[in-house]
Amino acid sequence: MTEAEQLFEQVYRTYGPSLYRFCLIQMKNPADAEDILQEVFCKRLYRAPVFASPDHERRWLFRVALNCAGDLFRSAWRRRKRPLEEAEQVA
Repeated sequence: MTEAEQLFEQVYRTYGPSLYRFCLIQMKNPADAEDILQEVFCKRLYRAPVFASPDHERRWLFRVALNCAGDLFRSAWRRRKRPLEEAEQVA
């Protein structure tokens, strides 16, 4: 196992469970929470800045999770919008 893989595994073991619970609270759906968790760790793997401390890394991960949750809410809300004519037919 490479050094980068070991670091990623350590970060996942350290923050994964609490980050998943945070995502689950935000989304109230296990599947959506898992999707966000995966997206957060992909961003951690490929786009993360250099962290000044473990606390900085933790705050970054939770902020990314919160942003991803907001993005998912907005995209779901847009999909649910229907034209007024279509809504009248349903009623």
